Amino acid sequence: MTEGDGVLTCDSAGKWIGQLPTCDLNCGRAPLSPGTVWSADITNQALVTLTADTGLEVAEAYYRCKSQLSDTDLYQDNKVVCDRVNGQWKNPANIFCKNESYLPYDSWVPRSSLLEETSTSLMGLTSSNETSSAEYALIDYLTRECYEMLNTDAFAELLLPFLPRGRDYELTSVELRLQTVHSNDECVEKSSHWFGINYVGTTNVTTSNLTCQAWAETSPHNHQFTTENLFPDASLSDVKNYCRNPYNKGTYEEKPWCYTIDPGVEWDYCDIPGCHKYKVQVTVENATDGGTDQMCGESEFYTSDILKNWTISCPQAPTGPFGTELKITANASQPLFLCELKPNGVDTISGCGEPPHRRGWELVSLDGHSLGDRANYTCARGFYYKRGSKMAKCTRSRLWSGPFLECSDETNLALDDTPLRDNNFETCTTISVGSSRDIWLSNMMEVSEVVLTLEGRQGPTSSSANAPDLHAIIHDGTSRRLYKDDTDEGYLFKSPFQPITNQLKISVTSDLNICEIAVFGRNSSQTLECTMQISGGADYKGNLSVTEDGHQCIPWTEHNRITDFEFGDGNSSYVQNFCRNPFDKRDGGFYSGSKPICFYRDHMGDIQKDYCEVLFCDAGCRNDQAGVSYQGELHHIGTDLMTSCEQWNTGDHRFVRKVDFAGETTNHNGCRNPGRSQERAWCITSSSDLPVSYSYCNIPECPKSAEIQWVINVDLNNQTQIDEFYSLHSKNFRECICTDKDHRSYAQPQLFHKLAHNFCDSYAGDFKSLMCHHIPPANETSLYGDGAKWSRVFITCRK
Repeated sequence: MTEGDGVLTCDSAGKWIGQLPTCDLNCGRAPLSPGTVWSADITNQALVTLTADTGLEVAEAYYRCKSQLSDTDLYQDNKVVCDRVNGQWKNPANIFCKNESYLPYDSWVPRSSLLEETSTSLMGLTSSNETSSAEYALIDYLTRECYEMLNTDAFAELLLPFLPRGRDYELTSVELRLQTVHSNDECVEKSSHWFGINYVGTTNVTTSNLTCQAWAETSPHNHQFTTENLFPDASLSDVKNYCRNPYNKGTYEEKPWCYTIDPGVEWDYCDIPGCHKYKVQVTVENATDGGTDQMCGESEFYTSDILKNWTISCPQAPTGPFGTELKITANASQPLFLCELKPNGVDTISGCGEPPHRRGWELVSLDGHSLGDRANYTCARGFYYKRGSKMAKCTRSRLWSGPFLECSDETNLALDDTPLRDNNFETCTTISVGSSRDIWLSNMMEVSEVVLTLEGRQGPTSSSANAPDLHAIIHDGTSRRLYKDDTDEGYLFKSPFQPITNQLKISVTSDLNICEIAVFGRNSSQTLECTMQISGGADYKGNLSVTEDGHQCIPWTEHNRITDFEFGDGNSSYVQNFCRNPFDKRDGGFYSGSKPICFYRDHMGDIQKDYCEVLFCDAGCRNDQAGVSYQGELHHIGTDLMTSCEQWNTGDHRFVRKVDFAGETTNHNGCRNPGRSQERAWCITSSSDLPVSYSYCNIPECPKSAEIQWVINVDLNNQTQIDEFYSLHSKNFRECICTDKDHRSYAQPQLFHKLAHNFCDSYAGDFKSLMCHHIPPANETSLYGDGAKWSRVFITCRK
């Protein structure tokens, strides 16, 4: 606990005074990655404990490589920092030592090293001025000493296991010597849109069989190509009268050409064949972690390039491709020989650092910190498992992948100290096929989720067809089936209705050993004036009775198909004339596919349907204390509009994994509670110092249908209504959120101006609905939005 004393006092005015605690999480023992040791200097700034039992707990610590590895090979920063916001070490994944060297492999090896030849090239033996016996000698040499990669139009592959076999190596680069039996001079290669700008061969006859004029001569044809910098040759004397494609005022001809010695023909193209194009790829395969194969790189070249030694460098981000085997792949329609291969790489010594820690998680087992090692989790005491994988794995990126575990500390509405409802996962009960079990709740509840934990905390092994059926018995006696999802430890049931009931009935299609039942939701008197956008707002049970076009809704009982409709909050008498999205028994689906609706009577008295604009809960408020699903735009701590939050995806923040965030986006600075890491929504206010500064945000509780403060109608074409609204909002409203699909929000300061202009300029003459939450009293600032007051505003924009 770093702020507050954890004590709130009720004063004489009935207000709570005090500051809630801000609790830092402990990172535990700093990770000591394989290949590293502690340096002599460890910086202790905060949370410093050094005991034999608990290990080392520091704010930051420095590493160096072990003696057999150079410190200069320590990859990236050599410091780790305790991120006390979520109890994890920052950057341990980027700390590892490596020692680059030649990687031995088990396969073809040439008897001589062409890589070391510097004075001559066997390729030169095939030039036009050599004898055919030399060509035969080269072919015989290549056949004996080199590996023939290809002699067809198909891809050829050469697979080379690293030694010792079965061991992962990280590849940094590959040196290759490739050889063909074709001349490298008497062909042209394409560069950009032109052919042969680098051609240095000896062809001197045009396509019309005319001899070329020497480039140094200006007769019989005068020209300007008399300087050597226009040609790829070393000097103008080397150019002679050979076909070339010289530089000409920023461009080239489409292929080599020359001036002719015929006075009647100034110039003509030369008929020189195109160089054959090769493509070679280098891949590392069959890593021991079972991950996908990774490509080091590829090169494209022509016959004229074969005189060179090729080096293909692998990307390092932060590690290069690794595995147990090296694969060389080539494609060409002419023979290609691999005469030398030298892979360079790293026998990496590294680890993933400490596995993730998070509020509500408990680490059960840890294989280690090496590649492929696993960490297994469960939910901590006081938390209920809902969904997600409980396993994390050390990946090739040097980061832990997972777990994707959701543990909830919401109140279990079914808890009553009886078997299956006593939070004891060791006592289990078998529900036999054909039988059922009633779960009675203490009050009428809006049930959002039901979790069944199975014996041994093992996930379902049966098919979905044999999974249990769970029905909710609604208080008017109507049965509703809840949807089911398989989870690692049992079954999670959700209903788009989120039905109001005090009884659940469980029936199974096969014998099932159940150890615990958890029911989550809220008291029926606390239903929200917003929707979680489930099945087109089927969960909405609020009191809105005006359509998006301003029509007054009529009671559902006046519709002639009322008997076809089923409602989550009971029969039609309970829903009165409120906007809803009922289940249509006749069509077998929800009546509206996108959002709640209601019926109204037009000027002729006929019944018509219209949509209702209902606030999306997550766009403007939190539906529980943790605020995990909040996706709104508030980005200030408390009620302080001066202290803004930092972007989540910039700086050295730990929380950058999108899956942890509501909406799975991080390119914003809105208040969030990623991964349920804290008790409330929060944000980072400064990451320039260590540890980072963060604070809870004042995210208002979602409005409850029974507690709407005011319903206000304001016509911006009516000055009297404008004056009344301006006076009211300026001292009461903190933020107004449009309830249409865009859910744009407008906050103080100058809230009225923003609504009258920024907002209404986009909806001239339209009738729009907004939900506005009030400015909390000064002595409620520390409550972070608890007990927020809301009002509904219907606004008619100026025409």
